Amino acid sequence: MDATTGRWTRRGSVITLAAPGPSADGTDRELSSGFSSQRFPAKPAASAGNPPPVPVPVSLFPPRPADPLAADPKMEGTLKNAIDRLERARRLRPGTFPVRLTLVDVTRALGSFPSAGHLETETDYIASEAKVAVMYSAYALRDLVRRFAASTGADAANVFFQLARRMNPAIAKASDHIARSLLMDVHRVPSYRNVFAATPTTVGFRADVAFAPAFDKALEGMIVPSNNAAAATCIHGIGYGYLNGALAAGGFFDPSLTQGLWVAGDFQSGKQWPYVRIVSRNDGLVAQAGTTRDMAKLVALLMTDRLLDPASCAEMRGRLARAANGPDTPWIARTGIFRAGTITHNKLGLGPLKSGTNVRSEVSVYQSPVARGRRYVVAWQNLAGIAPIGFRDIANIIKATIAEFER
Repeated sequence: MDATTGRWTRRGSVITLAAPGPSADGTDRELSSGFSSQRFPAKPAASAGNPPPVPVPVSLFPPRPADPLAADPKMEGTLKNAIDRLERARRLRPGTFPVRLTLVDVTRALGSFPSAGHLETETDYIASEAKVAVMYSAYALRDLVRRFAASTGADAANVFFQLARRMNPAIAKASDHIARSLLMDVHRVPSYRNVFAATPTTVGFRADVAFAPAFDKALEGMIVPSNNAAAATCIHGIGYGYLNGALAAGGFFDPSLTQGLWVAGDFQSGKQWPYVRIVSRNDGLVAQAGTTRDMAKLVALLMTDRLLDPASCAEMRGRLARAANGPDTPWIARTGIFRAGTITHNKLGLGPLKSGTNVRSEVSVYQSPVARGRRYVVAWQNLAGIAPIGFRDIANIIKATIAEFER
């Protein structure tokens, strides 16, 4: 993107959508005051000879769930106290603790959830933790395909053709940032035949739709051992347009602020698909980003069956539960601060910043971390390096916050 005009620029396989300010030279770098708000080129005017758009028979995305997170003064106070103690112990300047945190009490599955956050709306590069967002968008796409098949009566032989003809034009424009990029449609829209298997039902000629075995295996591989090649398979199947459209429609990304969960990179370093990047606080322009609030909200909703349908939530919970007990031991579980088995669901993130320092992140479900029967969702991010602040510091903050909140 040209720093003066704010127009799109493709640098190799990378497409940027946020403009550096006048002091930037166009290279990727950590965020500074030189970054300005993004500006987009005007969309090409439609030709008078173009046919009218095909109306979509069903909505692209599931209904947006209500935001269940409610700031709790007591929890906010206990979190601030824990962070203040850590800053004093580590001789940090007050207010400089860099790790973002959101804690949510999901013990009662109904109503709003007491929550507290520290820098929880900062958008950062979060590496593989963003794969949780990819998983959600895959299930949202399955929901769309099933609703389409039921509504239109498409059969197993033509459902994918009909989906591409009737839904793809709208999907290509579902994420404004992706629609305005230099991507081709192959990067924007789903590859239905690679994602789903359709079989005839016993009634009439309609189709039952499930994840194709290879795609289901990729979903598992993306979450449990956090395999990047499996993540690429999932992202290529879903497409950037549907993936990020689903996140925005679900309330997990705010296009007006370019803030929230964003995945427009296939974890292959731009060698397969081009990237579309947004501005992050910790690493400049990035393609896998999020805030702790949006990640905690997403996991809190799926833990309480408020996303899609209960069966889909159960499948997603199963993958996160297997990740918690898989080869990637949760970062906080490695500290010994909590009893073994306290973290029941998990997805961690680890990746390099442009400075060369590795940054870590994690979203977890804690069962009975202090009092028996209580359950919390905790998301944290932007642990750059492991000194002077490390996993034990974050674990102590989480435990102290919960313990004081429960008194």
